[in-house]
Amino acid sequence: MSMLSEAFMGRFGKGDQGPEQRIRFARMLDEMMNEELFTEFGCGRFQDGFLHLFSQDLDVLDPLLETWSFLLPEAEGRRKVIGRNVYGALLILEDFDTKGGVAPMCILDPITLSYWGNEHCLYTNGLGHWLPEHKVLPTFLDDRLYKATRSVLPDLEFTVTEILGIKVPLPLGGTMDPANFQVEDIVPYYTSMAPIIRQAMGR
Repeated sequence: MSMLSEAFMGRFGKGDQGPEQRIRFARMLDEMMNEELFTEFGCGRFQDGFLHLFSQDLDVLDPLLETWSFLLPEAEGRRKVIGRNVYGALLILEDFDTKGGVAPMCILDPITLSYWGNEHCLYTNGLGHWLPEHKVLPTFLDDRLYKATRSVLPDLEFTVTEILGIKVPLPLGGTMDPANFQVEDIVPYYTSMAPIIRQAMGR
């Protein structure tokens, strides 16, 4: 097992959908590395369903980037959603067609109304270092509210498009309180929240 896979699986475990995933790179070396990684840790649901990562069914989330484009910087190339947490934050690769294994890894977060990135957080070291060591946007891996919800509703399961959507984001006075979250479909959630957020942020 590679050190990258060992670090990733030590933090998140193994996905529930096997190795078939939606991240395909043009360069042969990037693609060979990718196939090896996903053979080892798979894709789908991780961290007891808090995260949904890498699977082909995430393609329905790509259009959400246009819906909330007012929070995104100008892109150099095509963006691709490679994951989401249960609060609807999206894990994104920037310019992945061109940059392959060194594509920047970013997070669009409806809780903090932010688009997070770091010049050193790239695809490969993001999987093996930034995510496992919790060096990304803190709210992306904070599953305490999710665990509290599951403790009350143990049979609650989330599909790739179902989330616990925040009603009032933190910058607008909301809190990380269960009463400020509700089960939503992520597509109408992003669509209905977009004009509200744009107006509140003056964009």
